[in-house]
Amino acid sequence: MTSANKPFVVISMMMLSIGAALGAPLGSYNIDIDETSASGVSAGAYMAGQLHVAHSKDMIGVGIIAGGPYFCSQGDDMTAANQCWLTGTPTVDPLEEIEKQSKICVKKDNDSCVRYSIDDPENLKDDKVYIFTGANDQKVGTPIVDKLNEQYQRLGLPEQNILYLRNELPAGHSMVTDDFGYPCSTEQGYYINDCDYDFAGEMLKHLYGDLNPPVAGDLSDKIIAFDQAEFFAVPPNQVGMANTGYAYIPTACAGGETCKVHIVVHGCSQYAENPEVGSLFYTKSGYNEWGEANKIVMLYPQTIDSVNPFGCADFGEANYQDPCFHTKEGAQLKGIMNMVKRLAGEEFEPAAITDVCKKDGDEDCCCFSLFGFCFLPGCCE
Repeated sequence: MTSANKPFVVISMMMLSIGAALGAPLGSYNIDIDETSASGVSAGAYMAGQLHVAHSKDMIGVGIIAGGPYFCSQGDDMTAANQCWLTGTPTVDPLEEIEKQSKICVKKDNDSCVRYSIDDPENLKDDKVYIFTGANDQKVGTPIVDKLNEQYQRLGLPEQNILYLRNELPAGHSMVTDDFGYPCSTEQGYYINDCDYDFAGEMLKHLYGDLNPPVAGDLSDKIIAFDQAEFFAVPPNQVGMANTGYAYIPTACAGGETCKVHIVVHGCSQYAENPEVGSLFYTKSGYNEWGEANKIVMLYPQTIDSVNPFGCADFGEANYQDPCFHTKEGAQLKGIMNMVKRLAGEEFEPAAITDVCKKDGDEDCCCFSLFGFCFLPGCCE
């Protein structure tokens, strides 16, 4: 860490204390929810990919740093450890799981399905995808990220819609920025590295097209802390989420102009309640400057180390035990999209762990059965 960056750690702790004390209900704005996108690093990259696939109707694209294919873990701790981290090679066929989940009805109205486990994957074919892996990443090997690139190719995205920066920078496992953080090739501390490369900006330009240049200056007064609890049917810590989340609300959005939402999912150990991180991820990753200039609300959902010891987002590993983690019914995934719905002024169902996504696609829902007889037809909420 350069000496110029050291004061931000102190400021980070101060902002964390203020945010924890001031978490209030998340507000609603004039949001075009059909222009939503997501990005993330490490486990946050896996979550961003799950959000993109599961909610493809609302998503226009995704940015991934050091993440692998959809359903990489196959819902198994050992598979995640051996195939989705380090030098592993994923054996999952993501398209098989995508096809399966897209046909599972999780909510019916009479005989009509009103919600499937994930959206129709046909929605993905016109999306934009930005994938990044650094040449010095020791946590998620290049072959794992290659499998993600292959996934989107097989889903039918045009070649020009997939931008893959494969080992073109000497980055370690980190959020890559233009001018903040540790030396580019390192893997330490808060895992934000100064690589003289604006990942946030380049990724957002790929997803959204021509954008205004980022706004410079102190933007901290536009960051809000909000209560994440209302988005879950159980205390957030039971599903690995913190009580407080954060969002950057651009001036134009606060003033009522039409805006977009970009979800930014932090990596393992980058959650705000980690004393080594505090506010750094949601203030120094390079997103807010672009959001202010282009009317994009930046949503920073927050995990905690209550379930996963490193506060990693749930992609089917390390104690979460959520069988639907990769679908619209996954507790963390659904909770995050509930935040987006609130920003857009839409109603939502609080999230909790369920197994409704595990039935076969042609099987009718039954909320309660005994001795093979269905006493309560329909899908449980």
